[in-house]
Amino acid sequence: WSDRMLEYALQYKYLSISGATNSGKTDFLATYGIIQWLCDPMNTTCLFTSISLTGSRGRVWGAVEDYWLAAQKQFKDSLPGKLISSVGMIKLDSPDAKASSRCGLHLIAAERRKEQEAIGKLIGLKSPRKFLFADELPELGHSIMEAAVSNLDSPGCIFQAIGTGNP
Repeated sequence: WSDRMLEYALQYKYLSISGATNSGKTDFLATYGIIQWLCDPMNTTCLFTSISLTGSRGRVWGAVEDYWLAAQKQFKDSLPGKLISSVGMIKLDSPDAKASSRCGLHLIAAERRKEQEAIGKLIGLKSPRKFLFADELPELGHSIMEAAVSNLDSPGCIFQAIGTGNP
């Protein structure tokens, strides 16, 4: 299933993935997002959304942290980022590079009652490569995707949105 998810992710700007519980959707989002950021960390922003901050830490952001920590251990802390778990962020941490603080991997809670706050974090990003990973997409408000499409998908930039959910 991961191979199929990757195949479609490499073909489409907008992708929706649905599948049974424990079919690897969340793990795919986490690893694909980390890899996209590592391809160009100075120019890439990856936004991970889920229902709530607490829920995200048990879902997509928990997977991002687990895979990031495993990669750091494997590569002896030579990765270009620093995990700041308390705020749900992996930011560029390299003495040789200057980057926007907006570049990196970011957790954004997108529960319906905090929709406007989440939208405020989505709009205005200036990085040339932007990715939105919406875990539990059916549970998120429609405004989240509308904001992403109208604000993140701008001319001259690379943008991709992938949403997952159980049918």
